[in-house]
Amino acid sequence: MNDLQIFQSSEFGQVRMVEINKKPYAVGVDVARALGYKNPSKAVIQHCKGITKAGIPSKGGIQETNVIPEGDIYRLIIKSELPSAERFEKWVFDEVLPSIRKNGMYVTEVKLQQKIFNAMKVEMTSLVDEIVTDKINQIEEKCSQYFRPLSKEKQNICKYIKKRLGIDKADEEYELVKQRVLIKLGGEKWEDIPVETLVNSLNIIDESIRIIKSDRQVNQLSIFEIAN
Repeated sequence: MNDLQIFQSSEFGQVRMVEINKKPYAVGVDVARALGYKNPSKAVIQHCKGITKAGIPSKGGIQETNVIPEGDIYRLIIKSELPSAERFEKWVFDEVLPSIRKNGMYVTEVKLQQKIFNAMKVEMTSLVDEIVTDKINQIEEKCSQYFRPLSKEKQNICKYIKKRLGIDKADEEYELVKQRVLIKLGGEKWEDIPVETLVNSLNIIDESIRIIKSDRQVNQLSIFEIAN
């Protein structure tokens, strides 16, 4: 037997229910009282055919109480002279019992919406986490592939520039070549330029080196002429 479930209606009051062998049973006197019977206990005995006993919690502890299946609930409704019996039938058979079968417990509209919201929240959180994780992985992959300052290819480019300039260490001419290349490629430092772009831009690097060497020759000639 499942735990006691208490269903509350502003019109009919309280109806306690339990599940026995996966079937819903209502406390007989609760149903009879809601349907306006003057003697609820007598009405249950008189009209119900599937009465069984179940331990129902009360102020005095667990008490063996008459509970009735769906068929007997309907019998009490039919025998009731209460004008609102039809509304009670609609509440029990259209809301309470279908909800028990579907959700394993009775839920009001608000509770059902909350349940749906919680499920959607979990799903959306999982989706957002997946999207964010995917984006982070993409960025890390790009950083790993293109923007590593110690990339071997970039070191080779730096060595290539120094060799063409005939220097061992970075000097003013090296920095001028570097700045011209970065401006051409739209970056502020080597780390901004993908390795592949640098490798495919040797013509820009060579052009920058030629310009710097040309300026060097002009400056040397001017100094020689001044000396003479």
